[in-house]
Amino acid sequence: MIAMEDVPQPSPDRTVIRIAGIDKEIRMLHITDSHLTETDEREEDSVTAAGIKRNKVFGGQALTHFTAALNLHEDEPYDGIVFTGDIIDFPTRKNLEIVQSQLSNLPCPYLFTMGNHDWKHDHEQPSDELRHAAYPMFNHMLGLNPSHSSMEIGGVKIIAIDNSNYQVSRKQLDFVQEQTASGLPCLLFFHIPLSLPSLTSKVLEVWKSPILVGAKNWDKEKQKRWGVKDEEAGTREFIEWIKSPDASQVAGIFCGHVHFAHREEFAAGRYQYVTNPGFQGGCRTIVIQPL
Repeated sequence: MIAMEDVPQPSPDRTVIRIAGIDKEIRMLHITDSHLTETDEREEDSVTAAGIKRNKVFGGQALTHFTAALNLHEDEPYDGIVFTGDIIDFPTRKNLEIVQSQLSNLPCPYLFTMGNHDWKHDHEQPSDELRHAAYPMFNHMLGLNPSHSSMEIGGVKIIAIDNSNYQVSRKQLDFVQEQTASGLPCLLFFHIPLSLPSLTSKVLEVWKSPILVGAKNWDKEKQKRWGVKDEEAGTREFIEWIKSPDASQVAGIFCGHVHFAHREEFAAGRYQYVTNPGFQGGCRTIVIQPL
């Protein structure tokens, strides 16, 4: 078990975690839910029309905010950046090219995992088949394994998994457990947050549905409309494990999806952080300091 301390901050866009055994400060940037809506003449008219409509939904400044977040590196350099999905609102050639161009110019390592919007258009019903079919479009961002990936920065494991279908597979659980078995402290990133009491209450207030991993109180009709399957065995095992002492190497969980910031304990002394959406100018600086 690693010794750690969460340091409350006045800003929802900054998190400081102190961890024993870290030699020097590590700075990470977390970006989520940018919802880029860019299209051009290569798309069908219906896709262009949807892009115009969705651009208005997100305030018309999504691309500006996305670029500004990445430019933060110039003022305060980061050791790594993690993108946790819905960076694009739907897959178009222009959206993908913009993100690929921005990521290829990053001066630091990054991880990219998908959200439920990255791989589908608004009129499409979510399905695992649709998600898997979209993976090749993101190969340049996702690396060799779009389901799960990791990197090590300054003695900390940075782990990302794709839970954009509201599930965690046993293969993903095995991967995360293998990463934590290294004995190094870990930060875990994914798109859809875990259902926790105060977060669930706020999500129901805002979204009228519990759009969270492991939520128990779905209305069946709304669950079908959101394309959420019943909780699978791997998801249930993951939730049980992550809250147990066996997962004590996980110093924090970072996610997005619900479009507001939130911080809540998922196990004793360990917190899940939901980051403000990129389309509103939100992002989170994560500072890991020696304890």
